[in-house]
Parts: sequence; C-alpha cells; structure tokens
Amino acid sequence: MQDTLIGFYFTVILSVYNFIKLLSYKLPRRKTSKVLLCMYVFFMPIVLYIFKVNIPYLHVPILIASMVAIFKYIYNVDLLITINSSLFSIGLTYAVLMICNITTAFLIFPILSNFSDSILLLRMISSIIRLIIHLCIFRLKRLENGLSFLKKDKNTTLGTTISVAIIILTMFMSNNPSDLIYIVPVVSIFIIVILFYLWNKFKFQQYYNTMTSKREYNFLKHEMSILIEQNETLSKLIHKDNKLIPALEMSVRTYMNSNGDKTVGENLLLQLQNLSTERKEVIYKSAPTDIYNTGLIATDSLLNYFKAKAAESNIDFTCILSGNLTDSVGNSVAESDFNSILADLIENALIATECNNGHHIHVVIIADKPIIEVYDSGTPFDINVLANLGLKRITTHKGTGTGIGLTSIYEFTEKYDATLTIDETTPTDPRFTKKISICFNSSKAYKIITSREKNDIKILYRREDIIIEQPA
Repeated sequence: MQDTLIGFYFTVILSVYNFIKLLSYKLPRRKTSKVLLCMYVFFMPIVLYIFKVNIPYLHVPILIASMVAIFKYIYNVDLLITINSSLFSIGLTYAVLMICNITTAFLIFPILSNFSDSILLLRMISSIIRLIIHLCIFRLKRLENGLSFLKKDKNTTLGTTISVAIIILTMFMSNNPSDLIYIVPVVSIFIIVILFYLWNKFKFQQYYNTMTSKREYNFLKHEMSILIEQNETLSKLIHKDNKLIPALEMSVRTYMNSNGDKTVGENLLLQLQNLSTERKEVIYKSAPTDIYNTGLIATDSLLNYFKAKAAESNIDFTCILSGNLTDSVGNSVAESDFNSILADLIENALIATECNNGHHIHVVIIADKPIIEVYDSGTPFDINVLANLGLKRITTHKGTGTGIGLTSIYEFTEKYDATLTIDETTPTDPRFTKKISICFNSSKAYKIITSREKNDIKILYRREDIIIEQPA
C-alpha cells in the first residue's frame, strides 16, 4: 500500500510540474488557485490509489480528466491545448517511470533483495531518480523554455497519439509486469520515447521557421506601408501639379502679352520659386533617408525595417555596405540563412541597447567573404551566456530575451564552418560596448576578445573550443 501511494504522489506532482514547464507557466498568483493546486496535489494521489485498488485501469482516465479540469480553471487555456498538454505531461511522467522502474529492477533490486522492506525502499529510490530525471529534462536546450508551440499550435495529433500510447502501454504493464510478454510494451515504450523526442525536435524547428517567416512578413509589410505612403504623397503632388501648371502657363502668356512688364515678370518668377521649393520639400520628405543597395531585396528590406524599429526607441542605426552581396551570398551561404543571421544579430543588439539605455547600433557588411559585423552600445554579455553558447539556451536579458537568437546564430556558424567573434574591447569608438562578427571563411572558430580579469572569465577556459584573446 505505502509504496503504491508514494508512487502516485510522485506521479501527480511530476505531472503538474511537467504541465507548468511545458507551457512555460509560473505558479498561479491567486490565493484560491494556489490553495486549489495544493489540495489537488495532496488529495488526488489518495483518490487514484482508491480507484487503483477497487477499479483497475480507471485511475489514469481520472488523472487526465482532473488535470484538464484544474488547469483549465487556473490558467484559462484553450481546452484543446489543455488536453494535449495534460496528455504530454502524463505521458512524459509514465515514460520516465518506466525507465526508472527498469533501472531499479536490474541495478538496485539485486543489492536490496535481502531487505524485508525492499519494495518500499525500491519505490523511494525509483521516485528520487524520477525527480532527478524530470529536473534534468527541463534543463535541456530545447526544453529549457518548454514547448512554446503548444500554446499556439493546436495541431499536435502525432504528439498526442504518442503520449496516449505511452499511457496505455504503462497501464497494460501495471497489471502483471512479471510476465515475459510484457517485454513487448517495454520495448515499445522506449521506441515511442525516441519518436516523441524526434517529434519535439521537428515541431521546435517548425516553430522557429514560422517565427522567422512572420518576421520576414513584418519586414515586407513595413516596406509596403512606406511605399503606400510615398505613393500617396506623390499622388497628391501630381494632383496639385495638374492644377498649378495650367495656372503658370496662363501667367507666362500674361507676361508675354505685357510686353516685358518687369512687375509681372517678378511675380511670375516668385511663383516659380515657391513652386520649386515646395516640390523639393515634398520629394525630400517622401524619399527614404537611407537607400540600402546590397543587391538583395530581402536584405535591403530587413535593414530598412530595423532602422525604423531603432528610430522608435531613439536609437541611431547606421550601416556600411561594401560590395554587392549577389556575388557572394548563394555560394558561401544561403540567402535565407544570411538574412536570418543578420536579423538575429541586429535584434539582439537592439534588445541589449534598449536594456542599457544606449543609443547607437552600427552594422558593417563586407560582401567579399562575406562578413557581418554588428556594433552596439548595449549591456555586456553575462559570462554564463558566453560559456554556454551552443551548449544550452540562456539569455542575458531576463524578461526581454529568450536566448533563441544567439542559439540560432551559433547553429548557423556551425552549419557553415564560420568564425564567430565577440569583441568586448572596441577601443576605436567609445559609443559602442561590444561587437559581434561572423565571417564565412570556412574556418570554424568561436573567439572571444575581452579585457575582463582572468578570474572573472575562468569558466570560459573549461571549453576547449573557445579562443580567448586578452589585449595587453
């Protein structure tokens, strides 16, 4: 009895933990919700145990239904998303349970088989291992911030099916796990867990591609709004000209008929000067202040978009272009990947600059290699970010950053064997605090140039792949 009840307590607690972590939620703030959740965690294992003893197999549907009901009430999430997330949470709990049971049965049971209370002790050890595994799972790079797509994507049929399969197989095994025939569901669960990991990886990549597409859509939407505004301005100008030009034509005829009257001529000249000045002002206002010509329309739109976005935050955005990107992009790096890297670099610079109340971002694009350099006046990177870049997702700016941008930049540099350099010295221009550059030179490297004390960066020396330079 005791070992089964302990197992249910851990199952309920870990299922609740999984749900909150998968959707990146926090514990409820309302006191009523906190009390309700505590009561659920305390009493539900007892309810499950009673059903387990009296009506086998019914305890799992009750667990699923109760989780859906309580989380629907606490977080008020869409019902279908709540159901899917609850199934994922319970499925993950039972998958880990199976792994822990097999581990304790084969590795620990032979050692403790002589103890009278070995079953209870085994259950405690298995539960502690379960807890450790669950804590470690959500420290993985792809799961550290949960499955973000679950909040928006209701089409998770495959993931739901996999979770249900794990739950059913576990229920099937709980009847009499000593029979040899139960090797089949054990093997099946391991295969299904691998499928669940691959599905999660695919959905995460799909979600990232969707976010990238939305960002590109915003670029194009912004450019379209500018073009519409310019077209509207020029239409008004043409409409005005259609009225003014005939009037000026009549004025010229009047002057010609006046036999060279000086007063009439001066009035005519003044009208022409006023019209010329007005047209210049209108055309100047309708024309963009900077016209980027990289040779790639999407890249030009991207730069214009971020210049406008920087202006909204009172940040001076400048860009220097050297060469034509059409000669290099497409050969050394795909155009879509180049734009994704450029966008991530500038977006990170914007976030850092805003958090530091800075006002300057400078971009240099050299087409020959190609090379991207982004200077900003933002906060320096946290040393843990530099040490874990490429290993796990972590952000310097809690609350504003997600860490996805830096992670994707590192993945792209690995994909193209590029050199990623983070320079914290930038002594040539005091406006900037750091520079990030990526060079597509087919020479894979991760380099950090810093003037920090060695004692402050000792964690960096644990990674053999980091090249550390400290100017004298």
